Amino acid sequence: MIRAAWSWLWDRSVRRQLVTGVVLVYVAVMSVFVAQLVARQRAFLREKAESWALFEAAQLAASSLPGMMNNDLAGLQEILEPLRADKGLRYAMILDPQGRILAHTDKSKSGRFLQDARSIELLKSQPASRLVSSNRETVEYAAPVLIHARHFGWVRVARDLSDDNRHLQELTLWGIGFTMVATLIGTVVTVGLAGAILRPLKLLLRGTERIAHNRLDEPIPITTRNEVGVVTAAFNNAMAQLARQIAERTEADEHLRGQTVRILEEAKVLALAAENILTTATRFTATAADTAHAMGNTTVAVEELRQISQLASEQARDVSENAQSAADISVTGKEAAAGAGEGMQRIRDQMGSINMLMRKLSEQTDVIVEIIATVDELSKSSNLLALNAAIEAAKAGEHGRGFAIVAQEVRHLAGQSKQATTNIRAILNQIQNATDDAVLATEVGLTVVDRGAGQSAAAGNSILTLWQSISHAAERAAQIAASTREQFAGIEQIGSAMHSMKTASARNVEGAQELERAARNLRDLGQRLSGLAAAPAVKPPRS
Repeated sequence: MIRAAWSWLWDRSVRRQLVTGVVLVYVAVMSVFVAQLVARQRAFLREKAESWALFEAAQLAASSLPGMMNNDLAGLQEILEPLRADKGLRYAMILDPQGRILAHTDKSKSGRFLQDARSIELLKSQPASRLVSSNRETVEYAAPVLIHARHFGWVRVARDLSDDNRHLQELTLWGIGFTMVATLIGTVVTVGLAGAILRPLKLLLRGTERIAHNRLDEPIPITTRNEVGVVTAAFNNAMAQLARQIAERTEADEHLRGQTVRILEEAKVLALAAENILTTATRFTATAADTAHAMGNTTVAVEELRQISQLASEQARDVSENAQSAADISVTGKEAAAGAGEGMQRIRDQMGSINMLMRKLSEQTDVIVEIIATVDELSKSSNLLALNAAIEAAKAGEHGRGFAIVAQEVRHLAGQSKQATTNIRAILNQIQNATDDAVLATEVGLTVVDRGAGQSAAAGNSILTLWQSISHAAERAAQIAASTREQFAGIEQIGSAMHSMKTASARNVEGAQELERAARNLRDLGQRLSGLAAAPAVKPPRS
């Protein structure tokens, strides 16, 4: 419901929005002003009441000091009598330190003792002026009766705030009334101001309605010189410019209508020419398709010829490579045969050298045999000498014991020499036998090497003859391979040219088809333009 009310107040018109906004601002501002005024007045009146209560309590304390010193209760009561005429005073009382009421503005309460918690707290506190209580209706102060730090009692004065509260209520009512009057005045002023603002806007709205009905020759009257008047003048200028544009567009439409008639006349001629172009394009398309078909067949034949030529070229290249390999092998065989002859000769020379070395080795072996015989004789002599030495040592007794040991070692050494000569003689016999066998073998090897050298020479001659034949065949095969490669290169060029011609032919076919489609579209366009020329001209609607 609140939303509906807000929508009714705010969304209907600018006037209502302006008045509602001003009223709300006035109410808010005046409410804050009245609230601040009442709050400050309340604080002032309370401060005034507290100050007056404290002043009266201090005055009564000073006045009641002689009576309390002399315990003159009647005199104390007489001090309070004039205060009974003060309408703002609720009560005043004089107390002794024990809380007994010595005098009171209400005489019936004299002689009583105060037992409430606030009074008991006051009696127990230090003797100093203080605020006893403060509420909406009453404010009470207490002042001590003192002389030279001697405490005789208390004076309590309470002020009534009823008059102050009534004054604040009246002030609040006056503030509310003033707020309502100020809001009413602001509303009236706002309504008049809104009318002055909205009147030119209504004229602008009527101008837009005239534009909707195409009445651009009636300008909007300018009733003010403020921003709305400037907008109205700009709106009138826009209307005048729009009227000129409409007039220019009407003239352009008439010119366009004349141009359209001439275009439609030319369309008939265009349609006839398009028909002729379409016929020619159809024939060209058929011819291009036949040419492309024939070019495709020729390209297939050339491709087959190219593949056959490529195969022949590859086979010729293989034959040439094989012939060249055979020639290289024959050259290698020739060189190997020559090397074999030389090798056989070097083997024969080495075999001769080995035979001579073996013979020298045999002679040196005979010398070693003689040396071993000499060593054997020495070992026998050493053995005999050791035996004689042992006999002599035995004869010498204790003095010849060292000589006996030497003789024993010489005998042992002679035995080892004899055993070594025996082993060496056996080894030399084996070496002698092996040397004899080697000499015999080298003599047989020389014979075999001589025979192999002859055979190697015959094989070299045969390989030389074969190398000459293979070299001649390799040259012929290389010439055939070169001719085949040249033939394949020519066929490859022919195939590339045929492929290019085939591609060009296909493009010609596509171009002919595009030409045919363009001619057909041109013919259709000519027919449509001719139909438009035959139709009655339609007048453009009035803007």
